[in-house]
Amino acid sequence: MTMQETKPLILLEKYRSLLISAMIVESVTFIVSLTDSLVAANCIGSDALSSVGLFSPFFSICTFVTAVVNSGTMMLFSADIGRFDKKQATVHFSQGCITAVIFGVLLTAIVFLIKPLFVSSLSITPEIESYLSSYYSVATLYFLFAPIGCLLDNAIVADGGEKLSVAANTIQIVENVLLSFLLAKPFGIVGIAAATVGCKAVFILLVSIWFFTKKNTLRFVWHFSFKDLGEMFSKGIVRASTYALTALMMWLLNRFVLEHYNITTFQIWVIAQKILGLSTIFEGFSLTLRPIISTLQSENNTKAMRAITLRLLSDLVMIGVLCTTIIFCFTAQLLHIYGIKDGEAFEQGINALRIMSITIVFGAQAVMFFIYYFLIDKPILSLMVGFLKDLICPVGLIYLLESFHKGDSICFGWDLRHQICFV
Repeated sequence: MTMQETKPLILLEKYRSLLISAMIVESVTFIVSLTDSLVAANCIGSDALSSVGLFSPFFSICTFVTAVVNSGTMMLFSADIGRFDKKQATVHFSQGCITAVIFGVLLTAIVFLIKPLFVSSLSITPEIESYLSSYYSVATLYFLFAPIGCLLDNAIVADGGEKLSVAANTIQIVENVLLSFLLAKPFGIVGIAAATVGCKAVFILLVSIWFFTKKNTLRFVWHFSFKDLGEMFSKGIVRASTYALTALMMWLLNRFVLEHYNITTFQIWVIAQKILGLSTIFEGFSLTLRPIISTLQSENNTKAMRAITLRLLSDLVMIGVLCTTIIFCFTAQLLHIYGIKDGEAFEQGINALRIMSITIVFGAQAVMFFIYYFLIDKPILSLMVGFLKDLICPVGLIYLLESFHKGDSICFGWDLRHQICFV
């Protein structure tokens, strides 16, 4: 069999391997976020749940910073590998590691400094403010580890360490769930935050095992230049912009719900965001295509690029349909695990989750366009899609619908955002 005949099979095998790894990796962020809110609701109470929800924009900001470093570094790294330039790949990987550590320290310091300003911007009860302050003080330490942890994980996946990545991420999930429940009882919401931070530190140790294996080809050298930093930033900012826009959107909509509705509605809003956060796994699937697209671009193989992209679009739609079906069929059970079993909150939660879950399928398609334009070096188009799906459509629609009919604006505005963006 010739090389031309075997290459599509090799690409498909690599794509499938990366897709499974990407699903596991992206699910970790979702499950960690879900775990904190779930444990807070069951072990402490609704006020603790609200405080976790109010802190969520900072996790999006952290993901933005992480994605800038990770996306920029991995695009340069993958392009170097595609050109068989191992020396330059080592330089870009090393620069990325150093930058990830620096950005993690800076982000942690900044979030600590703006704590009084952030808390004062919210209209919340003293009880929620107390929980938020405690959670904030410990959860912020998570930002120290997130950028370097994500970069190391994606680097070893690109280097052939998919199995180690899956194992480390699976351990992180299980460990976080168990520790959160164990520490919540004696230490309250501080224990929940501490479990999240500690598990991320352990995760970094686990993925670092790759550097001591025979298959490892990654090398670290002390290298830092502002020129390379600018190149990394220019490559990563577009891909990462979706998380910055999401952080701004969540802060605006959290304030909107607090100002226009009662605390029960806000708690349902927090639960809905946590559960529907399952759709955010689509954002990370770009790592499935990144190494493959970079190689194909270096070969100018547009036919294979188109085939792989269409395959990912098909897979994303199927995963989107599956997510919507699960949420729609098991809405009551999902609310039960948050301790909501009857009453007004239960009915409100059923309606909200089912209406808002419909958007996941359209969201998968919108994300695909965002990723595709990003990977084929059309940053303006990618940014346009990002602004529409993550800021303009959700915030604009909810505010617009609220002026016509109070009560349904949140659900229907959220549901229509991806449909309108897709059109």
